[in-house]
Amino acid sequence: MSHRLLHLILASAAFSFGLAAASSYAAGLGGTLQGSVTQDQPNSTYAVEIELYGDKGSVNYSSLGCGGRLDLLRSNGGAYSYKESLQFGKDKCIDGGTIELSPHPIDKAAWNYRWQGSGVTVRGVLHGSAMPDTR
Repeated sequence: MSHRLLHLILASAAFSFGLAAASSYAAGLGGTLQGSVTQDQPNSTYAVEIELYGDKGSVNYSSLGCGGRLDLLRSNGGAYSYKESLQFGKDKCIDGGTIELSPHPIDKAAWNYRWQGSGVTVRGVLHGSAMPDTR
């Protein structure tokens, strides 16, 4: 087999593997969600607004004065997990939690929201235009 043909075969295999690997990653959600959520420790309720662009997004807790970036960790059976990284208001909020969004079992325009981090759990139901990103 010629050296050139071997390079062509290896390049083709690498390209095919790259396509297969890229398609195995979840695209995440696209759209906006908002609603009221309740924290367990200390007990409090506040608003959350989320904008999602597939594997990236942003979160804003306007009444708490904090917010930041979201990065998709995984998707599983219609549920999407995002890592939260606060960009502002870190002194007012807990940084580094994980947000899980899962379809509401009854309301098809709603998503169950769960935030977990540092021994705290926050739950709520968000409404909006979020849909699986099919890019």
